[in-house]
Amino acid sequence: MKQLMKYHIKDTYLGALFFIAIYTIINFAAFTTISVLVMKVDGTEVKGNVGGFEMAYLICIFVIFVASYGENLRFLTQYSFTRKQVIKSTFLTVALISLTFSLATFITTAINNAFIRDEKFQFMTYLSELYGAQNSLANNGLVTIIFWFALFFVFAMFGLFLATLFARANKYGRVLIAVGTPVLIFIVFPILIGSIRPLQTLLSNALYILGGFRTHNPLIGALSLLVCSGILGSLSYLVNRRLEVK
Repeated sequence: MKQLMKYHIKDTYLGALFFIAIYTIINFAAFTTISVLVMKVDGTEVKGNVGGFEMAYLICIFVIFVASYGENLRFLTQYSFTRKQVIKSTFLTVALISLTFSLATFITTAINNAFIRDEKFQFMTYLSELYGAQNSLANNGLVTIIFWFALFFVFAMFGLFLATLFARANKYGRVLIAVGTPVLIFIVFPILIGSIRPLQTLLSNALYILGGFRTHNPLIGALSLLVCSGILGSLSYLVNRRLEVK
């Protein structure tokens, strides 16, 4: 297991750290410029908020596990590692990278909040926008780290699940996955929600409860995300057992 973890750290974790370092520098430069130079434009005070850097982290962790898993499995099984060992080490790597991204998000948010203190021009994260900037739980450091860990974890597990399906499928199935996934998520699903009123109501109520918005509790949302991650991980493991390694 130590050899597998060393491989995963070298192959994916160091890349994630490099992305965090580069993006953090860009983020600080951008938000510092905003806080210092753009508070007033032509004598008119700018009002609003800035944020959203977390989306880059979410995309990065998703792409990491979409891109790496299938080839990693073929490579590692050539060295007599079992499928169970490979996927277990992969899950541990997912948890490690998710924790790293969540800590980076927490630290970046704290520093940006220290720089941007104007009441009419604030730095906000998706967490504060979803649950309220004045929500005590949303501003609690430990709760923030847990929530972001769960969100990064589910994005990584979704990427891992797609990568496992892609590795399992034939050439036609791979085209279907590559084309069908974005079409389903960004076109078909929104159209169905918008056109079928009962489905829209059902999903809205489910999201309202499972996301913790009814009680304004991010921990409920984090728990729901971790449950989704467990389901995706179980499906990945089942598909992985049937994966033919060539």
